Amino acid sequence: MEEPWAPQSLREVRDKVQVSIDRVFEDRGYHKQQELRRTLIPDLSGYVGSPP
Repeated sequence: MEEPWAPQSLREVRDKVQVSIDRVFEDRGYHKQQELRRTLIPDLSGYVGSPP
């Protein structure tokens, strides 16, 4: 699925955070990694945090 457009600076920060999360969770479960990503990385609507 193609990601919606976002400013380059936001994409760069998001990519760095994703790489950091991947490194932290290399030996841990996929679900915890995905949960942390949803918590730390804002979606393009600007909402930060877990879905309500």
